[in-house]
Amino acid sequence: MDAGGPSPRSGDQALASLLQYHSLAMSGGLLDAVERLSTDELDAAQTGNLAFELPEAAAIITHVRSERGRGDLSEADVDALEGEAEERYAEVVATDAVIVDRFERRLSSTPDDFAPV
Repeated sequence: MDAGGPSPRSGDQALASLLQYHSLAMSGGLLDAVERLSTDELDAAQTGNLAFELPEAAAIITHVRSERGRGDLSEADVDALEGEAEERYAEVVATDAVIVDRFERRLSSTPDDFAPV
């Protein structure tokens, strides 16, 4: 799955980036995911969320990146940011089934965006 497989197409790459971020967010939280991924990986995660019609999820990444980039957040501010981000993300991606559904829709509508298996 890394980077979408050995011969990834645009859909494979977008899905891999979305899933990399989502996996980290689900295991360690959204702030942890933002802190652990590189700028390029976060850009790709945002693009992946947009590619799979999850603009709200992309906006949450943008918001967390912006707030964490300020550098002047107190521990209470960080806790509040994490709570807000987690709540917003849970509303957008309530379960993994949301991502599965978006993937299946895109695969059905634009199968050439994905490498054959």
